[in-house]
Order: sequence, then structure tokens, then C-alpha cells
Amino acid sequence: MEILSELHPFFVHFPIALFTFYAFIEIWNVFSKKEMFGNTAMVLLLIVVIAAVLAALTGNQAAASAAEIVTDAAVYPEELIEQHESFATYSIWYFIFLLALRFYFFIKKKITANIKYMFAALAIIGCILILVTGKLGGDLVYKYGVGTSLFK
Repeated sequence: MEILSELHPFFVHFPIALFTFYAFIEIWNVFSKKEMFGNTAMVLLLIVVIAAVLAALTGNQAAASAAEIVTDAAVYPEELIEQHESFATYSIWYFIFLLALRFYFFIKKKITANIKYMFAALAIIGCILILVTGKLGGDLVYKYGVGTSLFK
């Protein structure tokens, strides 16, 4: 299953980029009168959820592979890996909640100006979550060499 761990760097960037783009669409939707932006936001969010789940699956395998490789417990950043994993999990559940909420308002056809502001604010909160997750993941790679040939 090491192939999954090697795919983590590939999959991890999609939810980061797509959620950031999603947030811009939600903010743009506040100022737009076109339904197209709200619909685009919902489709993007669905893709983000799928991409985030793939990133988490490959990330879990990467963490397991890293734990197998390490012979010296002093160099294994277990706490940082757990923090990264926790924030990734929070992010995924947040994205799923956001998608369910967006879908609810889409079905009910109750997208008012206040609802648009709410989704823009929730998207910004999601960006903060994904920023923290990405920062922790970046620290794993750039400070500890996790996932690189230096770590092996």
C-alpha cells in the first residue's frame, strides 16, 4: 500500500486549491445576482469533499509508512503528524457539513442575501482550517523531511 502514501503529495493540493477557489466563488456570489455562481460553488464543494477524502486516505497511509520507516523515535514527529491528521479530519467534516447545508438551501430555493453572506463567512472559516492543515503538513515535509528521501 506504499503507492497510496506516495500519492499523498499529488492529492493533497487539490482540496487546498479548490477550496480556496470555492471561497472566492462564495464571496463573489455575495455581490452577484446570478444563480450560476451559487450552483458553481456547490459543485466545487462536492469536488472538494471527494478530493479531501482522497487526500486523507493517502495521508493516513503516508503516516503509517512513515511510522514503519523510523528507527529513532527522537526524529519521528508523532505529535505534529497527529495534529495534521486532526485538522485534516476537522476540515473534511466541515466541508461535508458545508456541502449538506448548501444542498439544503439549494433544494429549498431559499438563497437570500443573508444566506450568501453566511456561506461567504463559512468559506473563509474553511480557508483558515485548510490553511492550518496545510501549514502543519508543510512543517512535516520541510522541517522533518517526512515523505522525502531524507526521511528514509
